[in-house]
Amino acid sequence: MAIGCVFVIGFTFMQAFASNYMIHVLGRGGIGLGQGLMLPIGPIYLGELAPKEIRGTMMSLWQLFYSVGALLSYVVGLVTTNEPSLGNWQWRWVILCQVAAPIIFLVSIGFCPESPRWMILKGRNDEARNILLKIRAEEDVEMEVEEMITVIEQGRASNPGTFAAYKMIFTQWNIAKRLLMVMLINFGQQATGQNSLNNYSSQIYKTIFDQNTVSIINVCNAVFGILFTLNSTIFVDRVGRIKLFVGGAIGMAICSALAAIVYDTAADKKSYGLGVGLAVILFLFIFFYKPT
Repeated sequence: MAIGCVFVIGFTFMQAFASNYMIHVLGRGGIGLGQGLMLPIGPIYLGELAPKEIRGTMMSLWQLFYSVGALLSYVVGLVTTNEPSLGNWQWRWVILCQVAAPIIFLVSIGFCPESPRWMILKGRNDEARNILLKIRAEEDVEMEVEEMITVIEQGRASNPGTFAAYKMIFTQWNIAKRLLMVMLINFGQQATGQNSLNNYSSQIYKTIFDQNTVSIINVCNAVFGILFTLNSTIFVDRVGRIKLFVGGAIGMAICSALAAIVYDTAADKKSYGLGVGLAVILFLFIFFYKPT
């Protein structure tokens, strides 16, 4: 995660002060590389540190602070948009603000414990036990350490080797279907259109509203994103994961269909009423997307 932060910081400056389009694109690609190093590890780290009783809530907080970051970026965009005297620094400030979170993370990571499971995996059981004593009730630590040791030892005993392990994905259905399930969930979350909405909703709004209004809509979008994520944080351990997944999928499908129908059947594609209607539908889409 720390390496990913360093990548993001370095390539952010590269993008912000790019002298040509190609360097700008390379900087953006480098930021994506850094995020790719950080984002998959974060939920794993949280999952290994969080107690079982609140693990679902802790994992949903990951998405919550993702939404908080989006809100801060939209606020910076709104502020810089209303300061034309900044010139090229309007977009540069938006990009440079990306370094704030990685810097805070690098400063604070020294105070974060290592993953207990990773410690046990490396044979450092006493260190893992000491870490758990800082974040768990003392009576629960020994049982959790023993459980992790047992699981890791069972995994090692049944490990058939790297090639044979990969071969099992294609020859054993019970393993293949788990991999397929993980792939479909991740693919489905991207295929919902959420990323397209984030990237292109502003372009749709610009055909109807002025730039300042578009920035305000984006800020409201981020605020509601936080509220809707809080909704999932509260209910993820009460309602269950499957119900939130299914309910969110149905809601997103309805909202996507409504957005297409409303826009396609509108007589005036630049009317104020159409813009308000689309904004409401897209906000509803986010309401169903966040819990998933």
